[in-house]
Amino acid sequence: GRTNITSNNLLVTSSPHQSKLLLWDLNARKPVMKIDLGHGTSTSKSGASGSLKLGMCNYASLWAMPVTGERVVTWAAEGGHIGFFSLRSKTNIAKGTLEKQPIMCANALYSKKIGKKGGALGFAGSADGGISAFSANFEKGTIDLHKRLKVSSRGFSEISIRNDRRVFAAAGWDHRLRVFNCKTLEPIAILKYHTESVFSTSFSSAKDGLLASGSKDKSIAVYSLLKMK
Repeated sequence: GRTNITSNNLLVTSSPHQSKLLLWDLNARKPVMKIDLGHGTSTSKSGASGSLKLGMCNYASLWAMPVTGERVVTWAAEGGHIGFFSLRSKTNIAKGTLEKQPIMCANALYSKKIGKKGGALGFAGSADGGISAFSANFEKGTIDLHKRLKVSSRGFSEISIRNDRRVFAAAGWDHRLRVFNCKTLEPIAILKYHTESVFSTSFSSAKDGLLASGSKDKSIAVYSLLKMK
C-alpha cells in the first residue's frame, strides 16, 4: 500500500498483523507506535454501530490538519473499510464500511465545511475496478458514500487529487491511467501509455498541468493536461 512521510520524519506503513499499522521515526530508524485500527468509532454507512472485521490494511497516508497541526492517518482495508486515525487521541475519529470489495487505494483532503470539527472529502479505488466518492465527518465519526462508479474489470493501485480539487487520477491494473471530475465523477481522460499495471500517479499542480505515472513495465510517463491559467 501507499505510505506518506511528514515533515517531522514520520512514516506510516502496514503491519504483518491484521487491522494494524506501524508508525516509524526515520531519524531513530525504528517503529515508535503500533496503531490498532480497531479502536474508536465504528459506524457503517447504514448507521449501524459495532466492531468491523477490517482485514489487512492496503493503504495508509499520514497528514496534518490545518491550524491545529493534529496528525491523522487515512487508512483503507481489504474488508471494504476506510477510516481516519488521530495520533493525538490514539483513536479513530471516523471509521466505517464503504463497500464490500477490498479497498486498494484512497486519497482524501481536509474540509472545514463538514460538521463542527471538520472532515474530509475523498475517493477510493477497489479491487474490482470501482471508484467511490466519500466523505468523513469527524464530529459524528461517520463515513458516507456519495457515489460509486464501476469503471474497469480490474482494480486500482493509487489515487491522486490535484491541488485545486477539480480533478483526480486513478492508476489502474488494466495498464490505464484515468482522470475524473471530482464533483461529478465523470471521466475526463483515459491515458494508455503503459503496457503493464500502473502502480503510482501524482499531480504536480493545477498551474503547470502535469501528471506523472509509474508502471510495472519499468517506465515513468509525464502528461500535460487541463492546465489552469
